[in-house]
Amino acid sequence: MNNSNVSVTDYLNAIKSRFKSHPSKSAKALRASQLRILEYKEVLLHKNELGSSIVSTSYTALTANEKCICDIGFESMDEAVFKIDTLLAKYQSVPSVYLKKMQTPCT
Repeated sequence: MNNSNVSVTDYLNAIKSRFKSHPSKSAKALRASQLRILEYKEVLLHKNELGSSIVSTSYTALTANEKCICDIGFESMDEAVFKIDTLLAKYQSVPSVYLKKMQTPCT
């Protein structure tokens, strides 16, 4: 996979195909990726209060493909998180909190 121009869909397809015969490993890999992206996004949102060393540490924890997704911007991170959550909804062993939140109407 070309890391310089990775799409969210290509990245997720690569994870799914890597663990095709082990759905539970695929779900764990997807969830781990989702959490790293969410953590980086949160750190980035508060970078002024947290400082550059924390931002750097969070960025370093990302895989090369996750870095490409995050480098594109917040919309790409949101897309990745949502698509991962949609995939995780197919795995009964992993709760899909983000997707449920997105589908819950505001009251």
